[in-house]
Amino acid sequence: MKSSLKISAYTWFQVFVASVSLFALGWMDNARSPFFPLLLENTLTNASLGSLFFAMASFSAILSSAFAGRVISFFSLKFLLILGGLLMSLSPLGLVFLPTIEGSFITAVLFGLSLGFVAVGQNVLVSKIENEEFKRRFFSLLHCFYALAAMTAPISVLYLKDVFEWNFILVGVVFLSLPFVVLSLFLKSELKANKSSTLSDNLSSKFMTSFKSKEHRPLCLPQFSDVKALSWILFMCFYISSELILSTRMVVLVKSFGKSYTESSHALFYFFLCMFISRFIFFIFKFKTKAINILFFCITGGFLSFLLGYIFNPIYFVFVGFFMGPVFPTVMDEVSKLWPKNFETLVSRIISMSSLFVVLVHISVGQLTDIYGVKNSMAVVFLLLVLAFLVLSIKKKKNF
Repeated sequence: MKSSLKISAYTWFQVFVASVSLFALGWMDNARSPFFPLLLENTLTNASLGSLFFAMASFSAILSSAFAGRVISFFSLKFLLILGGLLMSLSPLGLVFLPTIEGSFITAVLFGLSLGFVAVGQNVLVSKIENEEFKRRFFSLLHCFYALAAMTAPISVLYLKDVFEWNFILVGVVFLSLPFVVLSLFLKSELKANKSSTLSDNLSSKFMTSFKSKEHRPLCLPQFSDVKALSWILFMCFYISSELILSTRMVVLVKSFGKSYTESSHALFYFFLCMFISRFIFFIFKFKTKAINILFFCITGGFLSFLLGYIFNPIYFVFVGFFMGPVFPTVMDEVSKLWPKNFETLVSRIISMSSLFVVLVHISVGQLTDIYGVKNSMAVVFLLLVLAFLVLSIKKKKNF
């Protein structure tokens, strides 16, 4: 790529660190489901405790992502990434040294905290690259690694559990995130929040006044249009929920159409493969299309693919991954351009609010599945995509 000569070595290093962190995060996140039966056999005594294990991880992630922007403001982005990486490395040790219910919950909380910190930190790191014209492509490259991790994690765990003891696998997982911690040590220390987005100038003198002054209130949105920011948060809540509801239930959904377990598992693999391909395409090629138009295309394509899978053949479900792939990196790029000085605060809100919304939708879909069955309950995906489309339509009409 001719234009790649304009990119500094340090920019590539930033993208590499962010990508390694997202691969480690994505691998551990997607390894939880195939690893779950091992937990039930060895530490968790019933499915209710298993549900609590996942819930504790989810709510810890919501909490840490909500405060990630403040951590960057008070310390630095480098500190946030190292902290998140260390928590990620330590999280499996809760089960290794304490293979009990309590150890399971320690692991869940530590991993949840790391999930929120790293999810925010890696996107902020890419937003701070020097080359503005490459930012969307670098965001696409970054999120390729989540799709790659989602493809390889379940297969790896299923293979490893037949070869090694479950606690030995956990020790190995520790070393998965350590390279990311080591690499983060070489990031520049000045990667802090921009001065205008700093929520408190220092902890000692302005902590109390930050709660009284609108200008320095830590828990309010920064100085930008609330409606415009909230519209992006709302859109991402609908999009992320639709993607996760489909991907986490892909196997049982395809099985409900009469397919075998093997075929259903392959469908999930190809879903993430399609997601990886579309994101890689957006990295290789420079698309000058406006972000709003790309998002319209992706949401519409995802809706039609899901509709075709629902009516004709479940094979079409895998193409939803292809259309949904570019959404997250495109939104991150657009938000970083609209609010370059407040990106860490807004991305923190996007991830924390989306995570909370996902938990609520997961609970609702679970209840609907018990009443109407998995096939009928997945109509929620249609609703979420329609709502995402409506938010985009309002944004385009009102020009915000």
